[in-house]
Amino acid sequence: MSGNAEPNKVTNTGQLVPETILKRRHDLDELNAKHAANAIKNPRRSRKIFSKKPIKVTRPDKIIIRARSQKNHTKRFNRVLKKGMQKRASEKLLKKTKVIQAMSKDEKDREVTYSSNSVGAPLLFAIRVRGKNGTPRQVNRTLVHLHLKEPNMGIFLKNTKSTFTMLQLVDPYVIYGVPSKQTVMDLMKRRGHVVVEGERVPLSDNTVIEKALGEEFGIICVEDLVEEITSPSSTFNKVAKILSPFNLASIRTKFQKNTLDDQDGKEYGDIGEEMDTYIRKML
Repeated sequence: MSGNAEPNKVTNTGQLVPETILKRRHDLDELNAKHAANAIKNPRRSRKIFSKKPIKVTRPDKIIIRARSQKNHTKRFNRVLKKGMQKRASEKLLKKTKVIQAMSKDEKDREVTYSSNSVGAPLLFAIRVRGKNGTPRQVNRTLVHLHLKEPNMGIFLKNTKSTFTMLQLVDPYVIYGVPSKQTVMDLMKRRGHVVVEGERVPLSDNTVIEKALGEEFGIICVEDLVEEITSPSSTFNKVAKILSPFNLASIRTKFQKNTLDDQDGKEYGDIGEEMDTYIRKML
């Protein structure tokens, strides 16, 4: 044994402890003291934080697809902003027919004529059908201006030239059309909310409507509110501003989106009076 080496120690039982074990203990004590000092200096870094959420890995091909989509939508936005809608839009009211199947054997199938676009309608209802992934900045700003911040959000809009132009700019991200009076009533009763003193309050009672709209606009019940919305007047924008955007249910389930890869956004644009059918799927 060299002169510098620490001699073996004697334990309480009278047995000698090997020098290698003593060195190992000394090294462990130094390491523990170092960790304790680091924990005092920087307590957050010394802790190991295990996230409960699973790690999400995005494949490179999805990133490329998203980037291409964003580039194409930016080009489309700039083109529509300069030249307007060219193919999908029409300045004339278009009529189509559809066959409604009979519910029983005694009845016959019947044909119904409906408007396939919203030209000339006083009221529009718009729903956002796409999320934020791959959305260009200009499109996102327009959607926020229309109060459509999240997918499946719906809003009533007065059909003016400026409103229709904005909807055409974000056409692939929204679906819009003309709701009937009965559909407006169902929306108000089942999904309607107003903003009172910064809080979102459901339209569960006429007293809520009277408190929010009675004093200024003379609207004291749901029927008055529906009448004001379906027949837009000079106070429409003020009334619509007090109404909170409608949070509607998604048409596609989580299983359809994740497993079957059936994504939202396949149906979009102006669908005219077919909007009634679309809204009822989301109520």
